[in-house]
Amino acid sequence: MDANGQKFWLLAEESQFNVDGSQARWDARRRILRLRSSRPLPALPTDRAVARTLAGQVHTTLDEFGTWATISNDRTEVQAFGTFDEAQTIYSIAADDTAAADDIVLDLVMGEDSILYLVVGEAGVNTRVMMLDRRERWSPVALQESGFIPDLVVASPGGGAWVLDRSNKRIARVWGMPLRDRPLMEYRPGVARPCYENPHPPQLELRDELLLPDDYEVIAMSVSVEGESRGTVAMLLWPAAPTQAAALLLLTDKQLSQVIPLSGAIAPFSIGWVRQDRIALLFGAMTEAAVYQLDWSDTGISATAVGDRYPLSGWTQFPFCNALQQPAHYPASLAGDKHPRPLYRLSMPGLAKSASVEASTAIDSGQVGSEWHRLYIEASIPQGTGITVYLSASDDLATLADADVFPHCFGLIAAEVQQDFKDAPLASWMSQGSEIPYHPGLLDCAAQKNRAGLFNVLIQRADRTVRTLRGRYLQLRVALHGDGHTTPELAAIRVYGPRFSYLDHYLPELYRETVFGAQADNRSAATGADFLQRYLGLFESLLTPLEDRIAAAHVVTDPRSAPNEALEWLSQWVGMALEPGLPATRKRRMLAEATRLYRMHGTLRGLSLALNVSTGDWVASGGIVILEDFRLRRTFATILGADLADEEDPLMMGIVQSGNSYVGDTLFLGDEEKKEFLALYRPDVSETEAEQQAVAEFFERLAHRITVLVHRDASSEELGLIRRIVELETPAHVEARVLSASTALLVGLSALVGVDTVIGEGPVPQPAHVNRSFIGRGDFILGKGSLDPRLEGAGSSEMEKRPTAYAPDVAAEYGASFTLDASESRAYGGRELVRYEWTEDGGE
Repeated sequence: MDANGQKFWLLAEESQFNVDGSQARWDARRRILRLRSSRPLPALPTDRAVARTLAGQVHTTLDEFGTWATISNDRTEVQAFGTFDEAQTIYSIAADDTAAADDIVLDLVMGEDSILYLVVGEAGVNTRVMMLDRRERWSPVALQESGFIPDLVVASPGGGAWVLDRSNKRIARVWGMPLRDRPLMEYRPGVARPCYENPHPPQLELRDELLLPDDYEVIAMSVSVEGESRGTVAMLLWPAAPTQAAALLLLTDKQLSQVIPLSGAIAPFSIGWVRQDRIALLFGAMTEAAVYQLDWSDTGISATAVGDRYPLSGWTQFPFCNALQQPAHYPASLAGDKHPRPLYRLSMPGLAKSASVEASTAIDSGQVGSEWHRLYIEASIPQGTGITVYLSASDDLATLADADVFPHCFGLIAAEVQQDFKDAPLASWMSQGSEIPYHPGLLDCAAQKNRAGLFNVLIQRADRTVRTLRGRYLQLRVALHGDGHTTPELAAIRVYGPRFSYLDHYLPELYRETVFGAQADNRSAATGADFLQRYLGLFESLLTPLEDRIAAAHVVTDPRSAPNEALEWLSQWVGMALEPGLPATRKRRMLAEATRLYRMHGTLRGLSLALNVSTGDWVASGGIVILEDFRLRRTFATILGADLADEEDPLMMGIVQSGNSYVGDTLFLGDEEKKEFLALYRPDVSETEAEQQAVAEFFERLAHRITVLVHRDASSEELGLIRRIVELETPAHVEARVLSASTALLVGLSALVGVDTVIGEGPVPQPAHVNRSFIGRGDFILGKGSLDPRLEGAGSSEMEKRPTAYAPDVAAEYGASFTLDASESRAYGGRELVRYEWTEDGGE
């Protein structure tokens, strides 16, 4: 409600517009109404016999290096390309001791962490999923389940793969990874080992709760690797009826979507993701791919052909590459260059030139004869486009559909509107994001004069004697106008009413309207009173937003709703200096917590609150741990049999759960020497004066000190912010230090169980660097497996036969020796390292 007591009705949701069947669509991600892509697709092939032959061709997969692998024509080998022109065999049925004579390779895909997944076996009879590590960390693994006959496989972006048994309409998921091949050796009895050496072994998990539709046949699959649809598998379906359109089925980790018809697509044979909401289809003998837009709504998912052109340059008529790549890649050959190519669209979209969308329900003012006042929209209207809002009103809902319709134009005035309604009002652009005080608006793009932002127009009936639009119910229809290449975008519509008239409230009765009834509906020049009414509306359109901002001035003093530019000014009210680099959301939290921060300033709780607010809940989530150093006195001696509970100790403030519960390097089990040594510090043991002085000095070094441990990967700017906050919030007599913790769980110094233990995800693998990295400190010798082994710089042909398992018995097969010299054992960071020697032809 504005300063004049006028209410507004907002239309900004998909459910408020009837988009179905129109040339417009609702973009759920951006929450806007726009024109739909509608360039007619060329004639699509409809012969499914040909399409089935094309779908049965060998598949291709890609890796992160750009090399690719494909199945040989006889399906007995997997050949890699990309480094040189010649093919390199990376898998052969003949060299696989577990393969039968009639086995073939049915499908392949390069998955996460350099794992190549193959479907191998006799087609339709006895097939299995094989996992081949392109980094040769472990030997090939075969997965098989009784009654499950896989023939299609796609990799999952998070690891593993989805496998499909098309003959039995069953789905399975490949999980886990083998342990690295290593020398076989017994662990000492005292070495603690997990219950299972490999907690996540490779397994083929049947997902029979995911039921495929009985009356459809699955032709192809593809997985999305970007955006909100990441990890979603798209399945291309053929219905039983040969003339019925193909369909789409989306598979997530937990459920299958409903069947989504692909209008006009009778015989597609391959599918691929172009982006998170677009699917591409391949048809035989086509020069471009057919692309469908996926739209999510409250009623389900729909797929509509887009008008953008996606050419297939040099396409070899093979299916899309089966890979974790987006956009989809297709096998191509141009001027002797054979290489998978990404599917891109031409930069000339084909959009509908117009669309009409009606509001799903009429607006009810609740008052008979209500005068509708003003119309605001938030929209982007590029040059050459426009929006027309048609309004009709009636006191009877039953007759509203037959009421006269009046246009209100935004941007381009359509030619048909100019011809039929020469006096149609044209909206004006406003510089603020919204007429609602201090609201940024709902449009997701920057304001641009006369092109994007907030537009408003006085509601009126063009070419009528009295142009005020009256009626309890208001029906709204939106027409979008484009030029075929650009589209207007509508984010919100707000309709105000009933009208607050300056003429009726501030001028003598002499100036008021005197024409009513049927005479007011005549098509003629407007009356003088009507003209004056609309003329005064020009001033009202400027003054009312100013009055609203004044009436809502208290909003500026609230950190939750104040504009971003007012936060610095607001901080001066409470004497707080905001960090200039903080995001606006954290500045608002700092201001909202100002009273608590001042009340607890100089205390541990105050420091925790200040750090938590300024860093975005790092303290609450364990990213920052604040440790009072005097607590380390307890970690100096944790002795079995001695009661170290200190709940009554005034120094501990009664907040310690147990002085005996800290687990780490300070808990000694069965080590008599350390136990006797630490027992010297028990209070009931007599001590010499020198010993008492040593203990006192030890305790003094840990008094009035705190350590702030930053467990997260913080940038230099973030660490600087933390240090400034610690300096401001720490009393002068307390010495503070800020340290970056290298791991999430630091035993002994910073991981007192029950006090400040932080258990988080493991460190992200970082490449090892000479003279900088340390064994056991988180750096790795990283490498990514390539489909083409020549990219890895392999040596001689003999070395290409190097074993994947460095066990002594395997090494002996290659004329090499594998020796273990226990005297070279070393301990680094708590890990025992052993020197292994690999010798070949006498060389180490």
